[in-house]
Amino acid sequence: PEPLSAFIDLFVIGEGEEIVGEIIEVYKRWKDKKQSRAKLLEELARIEGIYIPSFYEITYFKDERVKSITPKKETCYSVIKKQIISDFDKVAYPLFPIVPNIDVVHDRITLEIFRGCTRGCRFCQAGMIYRPVREKSVDTLIGLADEILTHTGYEEISLSSLSSSDYSEIESLITKLVDRFKEKGVGVSLPSLRIDSFSIALAQQVQRVRKTGLTLAPEVGTQRLRNVINKNVQEEDLYSSIKVAFEGGWRKIKLYFMVGLPTETEEDVEGIIRLVSKVDHMGREITGRKININISVSAFVPKPHTPFQWEAQQEREILSKKIRYLKNRLNWRNISFSYPDINRVYLEAVFARGDRRLGEVLERAHFLGCKFDAWREHFNFEAWQQAFTESGLSMEFYTNRMRDEDEILPWDHISCGVKKEYLLEEKKKALRGETTPDCRFEDCTGCGAC
Repeated sequence: PEPLSAFIDLFVIGEGEEIVGEIIEVYKRWKDKKQSRAKLLEELARIEGIYIPSFYEITYFKDERVKSITPKKETCYSVIKKQIISDFDKVAYPLFPIVPNIDVVHDRITLEIFRGCTRGCRFCQAGMIYRPVREKSVDTLIGLADEILTHTGYEEISLSSLSSSDYSEIESLITKLVDRFKEKGVGVSLPSLRIDSFSIALAQQVQRVRKTGLTLAPEVGTQRLRNVINKNVQEEDLYSSIKVAFEGGWRKIKLYFMVGLPTETEEDVEGIIRLVSKVDHMGREITGRKININISVSAFVPKPHTPFQWEAQQEREILSKKIRYLKNRLNWRNISFSYPDINRVYLEAVFARGDRRLGEVLERAHFLGCKFDAWREHFNFEAWQQAFTESGLSMEFYTNRMRDEDEILPWDHISCGVKKEYLLEEKKKALRGETTPDCRFEDCTGCGAC
């Protein structure tokens, strides 16, 4: 959270459902005593998982790298450990979501079926910081769905998690949900299925009420690069899953890819085109007609608390060239191709691994008119460049620079539970093209989260 340190008094590190009660109790006692604001922050800093940036001093080397991160008070934790909900089945869940009176994108109820992921994709921050895996029971989820549908009247249930098909009782859950709500015309959707855990039974259950779009994430185009990022699936898994889908009546498929990953070559980019071509050919062969393919290509952004946190992001020109090449080569009538604004991706990479000096950049950018940057028509990259220049900082320092393995990183005093030594070993395995198994199904990998 360092780039926001100048503007935020207090950050909760980790999961907030339970700690919010502790914060409120401390606040109530403070208000009754009519003490100073500083006293409130001191009391809150005693709660594990609370990070108060003003209580920590950051120093820098002349080359702008972080030199030290030191607590200013003895009562402050030297490392802030994230809050974790141990009993996910009993944690409070919103039962009365607001129902807008206009159409919205997420026009459905969302059931979080479990939290965490141990697949270990090396570019994925969520897969590291949400460990360990904790599930809700089928009975709890059925009860939640029943109550939320009663309060909202929605016609779709979206099963939310980092990988819904990895839920240990997914087939039982889908069967019960579909059976219970099919007469009301309520469908079930599974966002972003893993290509190695898709099954005929799962596809058939989901489409019994309504065929929703099928989303898969091959991520890359070759098995070599798939091993580098620890995707832990074979290309045959993808093709067999898609074959099942087409045979089961699916006619629309969305595929996620990423360019700019560490060790990526031209052959890896060409592999994306070959993979899409084969999926298209399979669809025509099995269904006897054209199938709709949505291709979404993103650019790699190195993220904190991942094995690739030390890696550099590729230059903007290189990333743009790769995406243009894919767009031109996949310019087919039955393909929809979406891609990001590389300048925005570049800015994301700056702030993803930024330090607290970026607070000045944020403030300057605000006064230069950077206020609605999520809308493309309002995004002004030149204004951001001006803000960096006036602040005496370089975007390239944060994006295109490899970090040394022994370098103090701006987030080293924030612990997500996964050990830095584990992340470093995973980085080395990536460069060797070695994979790490999922500890839910094989031996413990020693990440430190459990």
